[in-house]
Amino acid sequence: PGQMVFRDVLWSGGREMPGSQIHLDRNLWEASIRGWYGNFTDLVAEGAKLDATDDSRGHWTAMHFAATGADEMFVGCDDFTQAKTVRRLAQLGGDVCAATPDGWTPLHAAAARG
Repeated sequence: PGQMVFRDVLWSGGREMPGSQIHLDRNLWEASIRGWYGNFTDLVAEGAKLDATDDSRGHWTAMHFAATGADEMFVGCDDFTQAKTVRRLAQLGGDVCAATPDGWTPLHAAAARG
């Protein structure tokens, strides 16, 4: 529950209606960044789209965010958790080859991270 509230506050800033498409997609992106792979099944069941792109951040999908991961010092998510996050998104149908308009894929993002 605490994670849900934090992510809602972080992303929505009070501008989105809970349950709206953008709200669900942003929650999926946030869960992908933070390695909260346990939330994916519920978010997708509620209607979050695995192929939705965040136009404000390079047209990335949840898979791009998961492949890049986040700074362990900032969010406490290690590489093992990020690998499990990518794996879970792939199991649900996330595309590791989804390309941004510039041709950047989750595989590029992972390679750039090291």
